Amino acid sequence: MTWLRAIPAHAVVLDVSDASAIDDVVPKLLAAYPALNVVVNNAGIMYDDDVSRPLNESLLTSTIATNLLGPLRLNSALLDHLRQQPTAIIVNVSSMTGYAPLATSAIYSMTKAALHSYTMSLRYRPRGSSVTVVEVAPPYMQTGLQKRNTTDPRAMPLSQYISETMDVLATDEVQALVERAKALADAQRPDEVAAVEKFNDVFHGA
Repeated sequence: MTWLRAIPAHAVVLDVSDASAIDDVVPKLLAAYPALNVVVNNAGIMYDDDVSRPLNESLLTSTIATNLLGPLRLNSALLDHLRQQPTAIIVNVSSMTGYAPLATSAIYSMTKAALHSYTMSLRYRPRGSSVTVVEVAPPYMQTGLQKRNTTDPRAMPLSQYISETMDVLATDEVQALVERAKALADAQRPDEVAAVEKFNDVFHGA
């Protein structure tokens, strides 16, 4: 994908869990960068929880607002602009916990399952436009997302994950899964992208 070419980096502070912040920042962002054509939704928070007991309201709302509502709102605010670009891409970063939930982080897993479902719908709807929708679903890996991840030998080393992911992103795959994630996804939902398209074609007269 051509969007992987090196470009100058600029930073904009944005709290994606705050709908008013998105409404405020997006017009300024597009005014400053009218050729913007790549969106990567990577913000996420993950906590331990126990859904068999009363839930912590703050944990519940902050996780849903950041992991799910943030990407939905940001993409919504940018889609009209992206459609006007010769080529554009949206990358939603979900998780393999969206395929098989981690019960000790059930709310996080739920948001990633919902983001996975939303991404497939978003990919179907703008077909024929200039917008490509890609999903990155990391497996269990050595990051600072949770303390145990950093040293667990079962977790995929971060450098290896980045290298494999960049290789997949350089192709035309719309599900950018590293090999260990792809094996898990295929075992649970074989040929999922084609199945979703076939199902939706029935209702859209394709």
